[in-house]
Amino acid sequence: MKILLLCNQSPFPPREGAPIAINAVANGLMQLGHEVTILTFVSHKIKLEKDSIPLPFVNRFYSIPVNIKFNICRFFRSVLTNKSQRILRFINREYDEKLQELLTNESFDIVQLETIYTASYIETIKRYSTAKIVLRAHNVEHLIWERMAELTKNPFKQLNFLSVAKKIQKYELEILSKVNAIVTITEYDFDRFRMLGFTGSMLTLSFGIDVGKIHDSTFGQPETSSFCHIGEMGKKTNIEGVYWFLTNVWNLIHIQYPFAKFYIAGRNIPYWFEKKFKRRDDVIIVGEVPSSTEFIRSKCVLIVPILLGSGIRIKIIEGMACARPVLTTSIGAEGIACENKKNIAIANTPAQFFDAIENFIYHPEIAKKMGMEAQKLICEKFNNKDLIQKLVVFYDNVLKN
Repeated sequence: MKILLLCNQSPFPPREGAPIAINAVANGLMQLGHEVTILTFVSHKIKLEKDSIPLPFVNRFYSIPVNIKFNICRFFRSVLTNKSQRILRFINREYDEKLQELLTNESFDIVQLETIYTASYIETIKRYSTAKIVLRAHNVEHLIWERMAELTKNPFKQLNFLSVAKKIQKYELEILSKVNAIVTITEYDFDRFRMLGFTGSMLTLSFGIDVGKIHDSTFGQPETSSFCHIGEMGKKTNIEGVYWFLTNVWNLIHIQYPFAKFYIAGRNIPYWFEKKFKRRDDVIIVGEVPSSTEFIRSKCVLIVPILLGSGIRIKIIEGMACARPVLTTSIGAEGIACENKKNIAIANTPAQFFDAIENFIYHPEIAKKMGMEAQKLICEKFNNKDLIQKLVVFYDNVLKN
């Protein structure tokens, strides 16, 4: 089977959520003997080194630079067309021309749109190819903005977020009539697309882990009373969640348990955030780390205080695969077949977060047991090879219809 992946973020190197998810699918398909071609945008924030592209993809990987910074022309275009700037920034002539070239020179069975941000090229696909078009929706995008509007106390921000949500929902609704199938990452998102009116073929396919790389099934010897967070800190969902946690939960933990430490790792940590917390001895800002796995395994508990968003949190899956207990919110746990207090800890209020952390401090054996149960769940439910085989069966059925 020949598959073309259209991406708004490069899967190489796989350092954050969406690239890791795309990377898992691309590698999984290749390993099963399918031919995968990737056409992707690469933003100004990413330095794409040639040696970061795996050998099987070297001759089937094409990247187009894109500037996703605020653009005044794009702002006025958004006002005139009633389309979100987040959509408009990925409408690119060079990308469209490369897509035309690929579709003209090769015959693909499936063209998979990774997120709605590559859906602007559906008409080009239909004009130059007979391939089936599959949308892989990492999130229901408009829900993220609706949740942001619910959380903010600033009325001007609330109006702006609601405006963005309305534009993106309109765009998502337009896409539904143009694609042959949709692959979601969670059952929740699956149900939302059905509620929006999509009646075509659908599949829920979670993010997968190469379980063969989970070579150390023991809990290890992490630093005592150490807690951590890792993620792309330039993302609003991450930075706002961590800031909320520090101000509403960790400040109280520090008063009660001054020996406890909270480590923060990730790229693009804002200057204001680093300045605010860098003088504290209980909050250690690490920045980007060479290995997320080694960082997570060096600490007792991974904390993911997600307050908004949809889809699945890949760092949670990675943390669980490292045999670490994960403390997150109900939103963070969406899409994971987990059980609170067995293989994950769920908290939605400052008091619940405080109690969970206190429990981990007093009872490290609970953290160890939960971490081992978490790793067991990942090996059973998130084996990438099994998930990709499920995707291939789905592709086959889409091609028959």
